[in-house]
Amino acid sequence: MWLNDLGGLGALAGLLAETRPFPATAVGRFRFGLFAGLEPKNFELGWVEDVRKGGAYVALDGERGRKHILGWVVVRNTGLTERSVMSMTNFVPIGSEVFIYQALEYDLQGPAGQSEGKGLTYFFVNGRVRIAKRFEVQGLYHKGNSIDSRSITQDILNGRPVDSRLLQGFLFESAGGRLTVELTRNIRVYGGYAREKNSSSDASYGRLNLGLSATNVLGSGIDVNVSDNRYDTPTGKYDGWYASVGRSLGSSIYLTADFSNSLSILRVTGSDGIVVENRPRARRFGLSGTVNLGRSFSILLNGELLDDDTSRETRVLSGVAYRF
Repeated sequence: MWLNDLGGLGALAGLLAETRPFPATAVGRFRFGLFAGLEPKNFELGWVEDVRKGGAYVALDGERGRKHILGWVVVRNTGLTERSVMSMTNFVPIGSEVFIYQALEYDLQGPAGQSEGKGLTYFFVNGRVRIAKRFEVQGLYHKGNSIDSRSITQDILNGRPVDSRLLQGFLFESAGGRLTVELTRNIRVYGGYAREKNSSSDASYGRLNLGLSATNVLGSGIDVNVSDNRYDTPTGKYDGWYASVGRSLGSSIYLTADFSNSLSILRVTGSDGIVVENRPRARRFGLSGTVNLGRSFSILLNGELLDDDTSRETRVLSGVAYRF
């Protein structure tokens, strides 16, 4: 199952017990949850060997989707505490024009009890304000410290020394804003700017974002999205384009073709252990479709081609969805 109240920590192969012992009041209704079990594998069936997960949370649900959640998650790996994390999530609508979403994770100890790696590991806040009927302003701040706790714990269990660079993790930070203008009922344009940082040792750089989205263009049933991210990094300037075209074929099939360029990958090297490698000339072509077979059952199909100066990859994904 996936415990949505815990965000990225919510994957669980186990049991969840939740209670709402108090009636709803003017401030909302409380929920209390306890959970325990195994950690599912990411890309195959089964669970991670010798890893156990458990924790608890308290949530307060209010009107119009307002939500406040405080959670605790502990992950044990063969007798060692791999992670002990406090998480907090808030969604606050103010009137009908202002919406604020915030999430954070705070590690109560370093991975496998190490002295480093403790503290704030993730913080995200997104605010959206409708300043006029057709104008909306959005502000965003995002900072994180991504540490591979599982690999560090396995190294300790296997008696291998832990590289201090891995305990520092991969740092990232982004702060910016965006203005969206609704030209007509079906057409929106937007533009924004952000300052970003990919590593603690790197200088920050600017990213300019422009885009357009349109639905049912000229009554054709075609939906179009186009955006451009203009990066101004210390090593040069380049654009990251994205474009998609989608259309329904009858009442049961929706097809989307899309294109994007510029690819970023992570590699272990440099003074902080992990750096981002930008590949501005990489190109991606995709085609996806959803086929609805009745109200409950759908087939999902997706194919993509990644083309770079040094390599080419073809990927195909298929799946099914059943709605209860």
